[in-house]
Amino acid sequence: MANISSIKKDFPSVFVSKISVQESWRKQLYRPTYHIHKWWAIRLGSVFRSIILGALSEKPIEKIYDSRITFPKKVIFDPFMGSGTTIGEGLKLGCNVIGWDINPIPVLMNTVSLTKYERNEIVDIYQKIYENVGKKIEEIYSITKDLNNKKIILYYFWVGIIPCDSCEKDIELFKNRIFVKNAYPKKKPESKAICPNCNSINTTLYNSQNTLCGNCQNEFNPQLGNVKKSVVTCPNCSNHFKLIDHMKTSKKQLEYKMYAKCILNKNRKKTYEKIDKHDLETFQKCNLDLHKFKEIFPTEKIKDGYNTGQILNYNISEWTQLFNSRQLFCIGLLVEEISKIPKKKFRNLFACLLSGTLEFNNMLSSFKGEGTGAVRHAFHHHILKPELMPLEANIWGTSKSSGSFSTLFESRIMKMLDYWENPFEMKLNSKGKIEKIHNLSIKRDISISRSFSDFKKGNDVYLNTGDSSKTDIEDGFVDYVVTDPPFFDNVHYSELADFFWVWIKKMNLFKNFPNSTRTNNEVQSTSMITFTEKLSNVFLECNRVLKNDGLLIFTFHHSKINGWMSIYNAIKKANFFIITTHPIKSEMGVSVPIQQAKDPITFDLIFVCAKKSKMKKLSFSQIIKNAKKTARNKFNELKNNKIIVNKSDEKIFFIGNVLSQLSQNRIELTLDLMQKIDSQLD
Repeated sequence: MANISSIKKDFPSVFVSKISVQESWRKQLYRPTYHIHKWWAIRLGSVFRSIILGALSEKPIEKIYDSRITFPKKVIFDPFMGSGTTIGEGLKLGCNVIGWDINPIPVLMNTVSLTKYERNEIVDIYQKIYENVGKKIEEIYSITKDLNNKKIILYYFWVGIIPCDSCEKDIELFKNRIFVKNAYPKKKPESKAICPNCNSINTTLYNSQNTLCGNCQNEFNPQLGNVKKSVVTCPNCSNHFKLIDHMKTSKKQLEYKMYAKCILNKNRKKTYEKIDKHDLETFQKCNLDLHKFKEIFPTEKIKDGYNTGQILNYNISEWTQLFNSRQLFCIGLLVEEISKIPKKKFRNLFACLLSGTLEFNNMLSSFKGEGTGAVRHAFHHHILKPELMPLEANIWGTSKSSGSFSTLFESRIMKMLDYWENPFEMKLNSKGKIEKIHNLSIKRDISISRSFSDFKKGNDVYLNTGDSSKTDIEDGFVDYVVTDPPFFDNVHYSELADFFWVWIKKMNLFKNFPNSTRTNNEVQSTSMITFTEKLSNVFLECNRVLKNDGLLIFTFHHSKINGWMSIYNAIKKANFFIITTHPIKSEMGVSVPIQQAKDPITFDLIFVCAKKSKMKKLSFSQIIKNAKKTARNKFNELKNNKIIVNKSDEKIFFIGNVLSQLSQNRIELTLDLMQKIDSQLD
């Protein structure tokens, strides 16, 4: 029977983009099962629900999006499983799903997300962790001299220190002297600044250029620090030098000192105070007691790489060096306790929780501001780089905390349970806001297989850690491949994932796994030739396991011609043809990588590929003409429906349409041709 998927002809970009834009602002709330742990490029649930609906039905997606509809016995395969968006959306639509990933962390995340738990058992284990070690951590982050007015320390503020290359006096690496301000400073302008003369904390305005210290009467400009971009200026002798040059010469790590703390008082009000003797003593005690966890702490070195090379330039060579002594002591307590959990499924869950907590509790984290989640996590950008003004958070936390073990237990683990107990979809109301719709997805007790032979016996899900170019899936078994391949040259997942992996291994979860998640066969490379070859090998395997009328559907975007050449040639080498491409809003414009990009792209292209395609005979000029018209029409359609779209987005609409026509015309894509295509909309 011929494939009659509606996505082969059309995709309601406006309809789905309006939902995806709303979802992207609070995606952890709308799809909590995909956010129980850090992963990169997590795709939106509304988008992949729409893709699967378009693949499995001939009906227009917008007509069935908020309908209760299921596709039993249909098999969907995701060779780049990641956070599990394809897996979750496929299961809710009644499909059986297969997820492979060469990195073990996605398999752990999806296993934790899909395993059935009794809520009371999870709560009991959490309470036991709290009694055994949570209270100890609370004591470390508290001021107990006045038992009737116990104060909790939410955050410690640190600053890097280096000796001047000229006069050798210590330089505090403040970017500016305002260390606390509101996330929306124009609405709430009050801020806190640290005096450069006496280190007292002063209340000032976020944009003030002249502040009088209330302690020493020193006048200073709080907008100025000792570091501007990459250049350090010594306040003593006015010597200027580049920080990275100093680090290379010194061959030492940055040293840090605490200069302030945020306290939660008994009345639940926050205050900011200077560091005192009690803070120094508790830190020193943790430092002296680190030997208790000698066998627990990972010893793996940080390997050089595209996303890790920068941290090595700052003389940090081990993963444990990304944490201070107090953080390490508290992590040691939690790792030791979680390792003792008898049942592996619960050990998996709490190991995943702790590993995710580490993202917010390290010396690469910083302060985002009041009025928002206070901790800017270590991976707010796709590199590992020392933070000159790091924030140390209370790792156990309170209801007022950000990124702590206790708050993530509520926002990730408990929300995950809530979602699977009562899954919901989203639609827009008359005001353009999200409304939750329940009772659209089937509820099922999910059974997880670890081999294809087991999966064939009738289980719902097959999860595997392995090379997706060499699966054990039978020929022609899969109905649809739906995925999101790794990014070509910017984010090397395994390099960053090792930050978590070295700790996960310590919690008695995996046996016979290597020290690093990096492997030679992972689809990741800065070389276009290498990336193309590795991606085409996976696509070839997808071709083998797909039914003859099956579709390979994936999302992708890139700003460089090498990325487009790689994706086109990988598809061609795997004996697929691009039937069509559809644009879909995928990224928030406020994300750090997008804001810092020279040519920000906020749309993905959905590639729809088949094993067979009728050959067309069009001239290059006709292909370009068709593509320009299609891209402009789509651009205007989106813009007229009040969806933010820019010239960079229009360009990828154009390129996607050109590539699909080239594919159907069986045209080789050379560098010269790609450069010619790239210049058409300049």
